[in-house]
Amino acid sequence: MIFAIFLFIVRNYCKKTGMLIKKEKNCIFQTNEKKPGQLIKTSLIFTIFILSFLNISCTRSIQAEFAYNGSFFRTQWNNKGLFSSKPDLNENYSSMSKISIRDEMKNEAEKTLNQHNRVEDLGFKDIKENLKKLNIAQCKKWNSLYELVEFAKSKSAFYEKNHPKTGDLVFFHNQSDSNNNGKNDDWFTGAGVVISIKRGHITVVSRTMNYPKQMIITPDGPMVHTYQNTTINSFAKIPGRYDPKDSKYLSGQLYAGFIDIEKLAIACDKQK
Repeated sequence: MIFAIFLFIVRNYCKKTGMLIKKEKNCIFQTNEKKPGQLIKTSLIFTIFILSFLNISCTRSIQAEFAYNGSFFRTQWNNKGLFSSKPDLNENYSSMSKISIRDEMKNEAEKTLNQHNRVEDLGFKDIKENLKKLNIAQCKKWNSLYELVEFAKSKSAFYEKNHPKTGDLVFFHNQSDSNNNGKNDDWFTGAGVVISIKRGHITVVSRTMNYPKQMIITPDGPMVHTYQNTTINSFAKIPGRYDPKDSKYLSGQLYAGFIDIEKLAIACDKQK
């Protein structure tokens, strides 16, 4: 096939340059002394052309083979060696199809809203159950929110000043008098899961009065409940008769920080 194309091109070129002698339908070059330079030049041009064509064809064939069998220079710094023999062709698609840990946590939190059972808790039991479903609670047994936060701090996964993202765990201080001393010195008494963030307003699923509900937190203020018929900070603590005089009640006032759920998952994965 390639040779036929080559003869066709040479024949047409010979016609244009006047170097063709018709003899039994073959292309014969004149070898007289008038145009020897053109003959050599023509031969070199078409030789280069054919070699280039063959090189491109071979390269495309090799690339097609590598595309099927996986990239040749795909390194893996593990105990299998520098080069992998034949990677999984579907690995990229499988990773793209996996739902993120943030979305999983958000979905589990939203399912909690459909539960109408009363639980003597301010969010810890729900979060612990959700972490267990995501295989995060398997790395360490946390008996309280304080222990969970301390573990996150040791893994640089807890933040007080930064803003959380969807799926992160947020915490509150002084929602209840857990140590029964009548003072506002109760740390990490409640928690929730972030399900959305819009213009600095953080929506979380938590428990107030022992029932799951959505709460709005605006950590940067203003520290008001509503403004122009819009909720700015929900009540994270229910006012009581025996509350200390310096008690705060709004979510923004009691906000204590958050745990980055992705960093927590990575820390637990490394500890397994």
